[in-house]
Amino acid sequence: MSGEPEDRSQAREHAPEPDEHARTAAAEDRDTDGQTPGELLPRLGARLIDSLLLAIPNVGVVYGLDVGTGWLAPQFVLSYAYFVLLDTYVGTTVGKRLLRLRVLGPTGDRPELGQAARREAFTLLSIVQLPWFGSPELIAWIVIAWTGNDNPARQGKHDQIAGGTRVIKV
Repeated sequence: MSGEPEDRSQAREHAPEPDEHARTAAAEDRDTDGQTPGELLPRLGARLIDSLLLAIPNVGVVYGLDVGTGWLAPQFVLSYAYFVLLDTYVGTTVGKRLLRLRVLGPTGDRPELGQAARREAFTLLSIVQLPWFGSPELIAWIVIAWTGNDNPARQGKHDQIAGGTRVIKV
């Protein structure tokens, strides 16, 4: 007897595999269904890309038609519709697609129209302008970032209000 355990399976049970720690860390980053939540910076980057895309026609309308600030409310509503409709019918916006992100509803499919509408409702806060403060949308962004970073599935308050929508890496 050379001092080896009688049952080789016992030796394998106690000796960790070399990549076990890396796999455990990667699994902790995944949601319960094996999907990796979208992180804050890529999500903000996607929103910036989408906002820049939306700014192009908006600037064209404002300057081309000389409508001034009268175009602001319809601009915000059209931007809201952009996010709601693309999340509902495609599951992603142009910015999210470029950064390999996708929006899921609570069931794992694309969000339903009502869920996407609730999820993006905070963007309509930009229509409201408060004296000496500006738009309350900034507060919404802070709450969303804070609650999203504090949650393993990276669901911001807007995702929770929408019934459990989430953004994942694809």
